[in-house]
Amino acid sequence: MSMISAGATGTGLRHARRVGVGTALTLLAIDLVYVPRRVIPATYLLDAAKEAGWIWAWWQVGRLPEGGGHGP
Repeated sequence: MSMISAGATGTGLRHARRVGVGTALTLLAIDLVYVPRRVIPATYLLDAAKEAGWIWAWWQVGRLPEGGGHGP
């Protein structure tokens, strides 16, 4: 919910990015640890791929110019 309620300001975007990356890294680690141990099914590797995609997307957002990249 905090990612949705973060404002469209630089501070709000940084907050949303921290929450998004932290969540994606946590879920990715869970998938990569527990699939090989056979605690969760191998289909969770698909989830791991999606989490890696979210991390990449947030990385791209972090590369936007100051001011959010919404014009000059």
